[in-house]
Amino acid sequence: MTNLSTPFGSVLTRVASLSRAMDDVFAPELSTTWMPPLDATESESAYIVTVDLPGIARENIKINFDRGVLSVTGTRESTTEKVNGDRFHVRERTFGTFTRSLRFARDVESAKIEAKLDNGVLTITVPKAATAVPRQIEVKPA
Repeated sequence: MTNLSTPFGSVLTRVASLSRAMDDVFAPELSTTWMPPLDATESESAYIVTVDLPGIARENIKINFDRGVLSVTGTRESTTEKVNGDRFHVRERTFGTFTRSLRFARDVESAKIEAKLDNGVLTITVPKAATAVPRQIEVKPA
């Protein structure tokens, strides 16, 4: 995330960095846990969360929102099956189950959250509640 001008952006960047650091330390290279890359942006009316999920079927993705936390969980199936007795010489693609979670500091319209999967990219739109949307107040004459 390049825009750190909002408290949401700053906190999100720290959480994502810590999460990846912990994964690097505690998850072996071919672990059954992996973390797809995630971007989160903020507009005046909504938060947009984008997650790269190549090779994952829509049916293998679960999205939950509970007490201000958006969680995305999914599974990418292993490709360990040998074809005609072939062996792996290089194996870099990750597989298994993942969970990514983001906490929202402001009120959001949880009933209006939408998610779309297009060409392996999951886009989740989390609308802000009316009380969280900035507004300008007119000064009236006395």
